[in-house]
Amino acid sequence: MSEFLALTSALIGHFERDQAELPAALQKRVTEMFLVAWDRLSPGQRREVALQSDFENDPACQPDMQRMFELYAEIQEAKDAKCNGVGDLDIRDRRITERELEIANIDARLVREAFARWNLPPEFVGPVPTSPTGRRRIQPQRARALSILSQLFTGNIPSQPDLPNKELVFRVNQQLRQGETPLSKDTILRAAGRSN
Repeated sequence: MSEFLALTSALIGHFERDQAELPAALQKRVTEMFLVAWDRLSPGQRREVALQSDFENDPACQPDMQRMFELYAEIQEAKDAKCNGVGDLDIRDRRITERELEIANIDARLVREAFARWNLPPEFVGPVPTSPTGRRRIQPQRARALSILSQLFTGNIPSQPDLPNKELVFRVNQQLRQGETPLSKDTILRAAGRSN
């Protein structure tokens, strides 16, 4: 089995450059791995997409990523469940809290172990998107929204007066494959650089 080579590690020192300025080998990897056109993204968005790609493609991350996916599904299921009283609400809220705590613990360990495996410097962690608790969040929905936005718009995303938020959200969700869960309005607007 070959060793996983993290794209994020290879791109350190290159996130601010245009794709044409990247070494040839990196240009090829970026073209293959990025669903979004590199030059349309800010350096921070490039890092976010590279990290997401690494988390999704590193075989060592897969068991934890799968478990977090299952926990998110359990949380959604609990939120959707009908409650018949205060006792049911307490049980539901406790289950949700337990799963959120497990996700936070898995996420913190996953990031710590992956960053060590990928030889990312400690200062790299700072600007990565974080949750209110200060922990890094894996954001597959935002990466998906960025990908769709880059496919929809060849240049910049139209301004809100030219393309209202409601229409933007509708157009992005139209691009999803049948059966895919729609992306939330907040996720799409953040990916588009619009404040909600």
